[in-house]
Amino acid sequence: MNSHPSRMPETRIRNIMVRNLTARHVTKTTPEIYNISFSLNSGEMMAVMGPSGSGKSSIISALLDKMKIEQGIIHVNGRVCPRGLFSIRRQLGHAPQGDILDGALTVRENLLFYQRLKTWSSRPEETIEGSIDTLLESFGIQHKKNMAVAGKARLSGGQRRRLNMGMELLNQPELLLLDEPTSGLSSKDSEKVIDQLKTLTAAGTIVIIVIHQPSSVIYKKFDQVLVLNREGEQLFVGPPLEALTFFNDVFPDRSMAVTEVECSACKNTRPEILLDAQEEVSPDFWKTNPPPDPQLELPPPGKDKMLSPALTFQEALKQFPLQVKRQMLKKSRDRLNQILTLVIPPVLGILIASVFKYAPDGEPYSIVTNQQYPHFLFLSIITGMFFGLMAGVFEIIKDEPLLQRERLNDISINGYFTAKYLVLALFGMVQCLAFLIPAHWILGVEHMLWVNAGLMALITFIGIAFGLLFSTLTSSVLAAYNFVPLILIPQIILGGGFLPFDRTGDGLYFIERHCNTLLEEKCPWQYPADKTRAPVIARLLPASWAFEFLVTANYDLHPVGRNQRQRQRELNEIDIRYQTLRGQAATLTQKRELDVRKNNEIDVVNQYHDQVFNQKSPSLNETIQNIGTGNTPLRRGDFTAPRHDLFQTEKDALPARTWFLDIIVLSAYLVILLGIGFVRVSIVARRR
Repeated sequence: MNSHPSRMPETRIRNIMVRNLTARHVTKTTPEIYNISFSLNSGEMMAVMGPSGSGKSSIISALLDKMKIEQGIIHVNGRVCPRGLFSIRRQLGHAPQGDILDGALTVRENLLFYQRLKTWSSRPEETIEGSIDTLLESFGIQHKKNMAVAGKARLSGGQRRRLNMGMELLNQPELLLLDEPTSGLSSKDSEKVIDQLKTLTAAGTIVIIVIHQPSSVIYKKFDQVLVLNREGEQLFVGPPLEALTFFNDVFPDRSMAVTEVECSACKNTRPEILLDAQEEVSPDFWKTNPPPDPQLELPPPGKDKMLSPALTFQEALKQFPLQVKRQMLKKSRDRLNQILTLVIPPVLGILIASVFKYAPDGEPYSIVTNQQYPHFLFLSIITGMFFGLMAGVFEIIKDEPLLQRERLNDISINGYFTAKYLVLALFGMVQCLAFLIPAHWILGVEHMLWVNAGLMALITFIGIAFGLLFSTLTSSVLAAYNFVPLILIPQIILGGGFLPFDRTGDGLYFIERHCNTLLEEKCPWQYPADKTRAPVIARLLPASWAFEFLVTANYDLHPVGRNQRQRQRELNEIDIRYQTLRGQAATLTQKRELDVRKNNEIDVVNQYHDQVFNQKSPSLNETIQNIGTGNTPLRRGDFTAPRHDLFQTEKDALPARTWFLDIIVLSAYLVILLGIGFVRVSIVARRR
């Protein structure tokens, strides 16, 4: 229930007036509509009519600040609205020509979420539920209340159109803009829709309807008619019968004219006269016979506070749980998403792990001798990036009409984007675990599951951010999908996992070479480069940092590796301590006693760590004992990746510093991508 009813403007809309409105689409240079002028008072309904392509829908777009206004003024209650009717968005409703519905949600959920997200409305939820039932019953679709809009038993085109309009009717707007609300409806259903709108006008609502060719019954229900020609010029605005009389008089062939525009016996009219007359006269006719200039009287402005207040942070915060719930319902009901989340990842994990489960000829399998394990780690990164890209690349494109509609109702766009990302990230985490759990079981690296899953999830999050960003850069689904290989292929080539940099061409180090030439001194990226290090061009890619993290962390954090290093540290401490004690010993007997004590402590340390081996990694124990504890293959070289040279450490000193830096860089990557995404999705919602 909203606690801010005072956030609504303080007065009703009594009058709107448009004077000499000329506007064009931002992508075009010539206007779409010319010199549109009309005035409507509270409780009036106006039809906008004209031939196809005459700019009828453009009038609504211009009123809503979706077009570039080259001249003209829009008044509300006698006051100028600098951004057109968008300035009073909380008091208006707009149902566009397309059916902007969420196919994954039910009929009831579409209506309920749309209304509850309007946090500035003071209507309690139980009132909204009752209004939904009443509305659906009046539309004749009460029996489909719990049916998914795009389910198997889909709504018909007419039912979708009525539902699309009903989303605005529930809000009881003071000004309602409808684009072709009767398109696709039978004549009887069209009359019912207009009757419902007429009921709204009786309560004071102003209604503007774009309609192509209404029946006589519908036509006579309008209070005013605005007629355009093919060039988008206004030919007439006024009462319906006066419009028929005006166009009936312009027929050059008088045999086509009617003797009376309204039958005195049956009271029927012929609305087609409005278009037929335009077909019979040449365009030059209107130059010598200009249309009548509407006589508009601007009402005196009062002390009204008409402008809708901006959405507050508290209101956006109230919307957020509903945003998340809506996104969760959409994703959980998407069958393709269920397959991609629960079926494909484990199949891929089993396949890839089976391919990279390598053992030398004649030896039992062990992760210690599996030279292909680093390749598996790298492929996990690429797979995570792929999961993320495919999850996000289509999301904003398909929701763009919904975003633009919700922006008119002060529904938070940033809240939408955040909820969208968090839900995609949650499903991405499930994908990562579904991929890695069977793979780690096959490869025998269960101890590293959470480390590897955490990094794979992070790279998946980066992929989702990339996908959502690309989804805001184009309105074409095909173009958006083309971004996927554009990002993925460079990660594979330059990530350092399948192709070591010391086997690549020198051209990959072109930045280092030119840097050295320009500075003429020691460059931070020297050339000829140490090609065991990643080139600068590779450092720009998240896969390079992620691969370095996984390789270093799998050495540094694996239980076997940790145990071996701990054993060696304890043995070194024993050796140093007893060297000091031997130097202080005065007799040979004391020194021999110290040697016995030293050997006993060494045996205790070795027995303890051998026991740890047996407990934590029994499958590796035999192989490790055969190789010898002093030269374990788990040294850094066997899991090496080209290290970034920001840390000049000797040998294996402080390896954790490297993967800590990797996490910082990848996290910064994610924050930057999300920041750009927030900006871009706001631009999409405002796109004209």
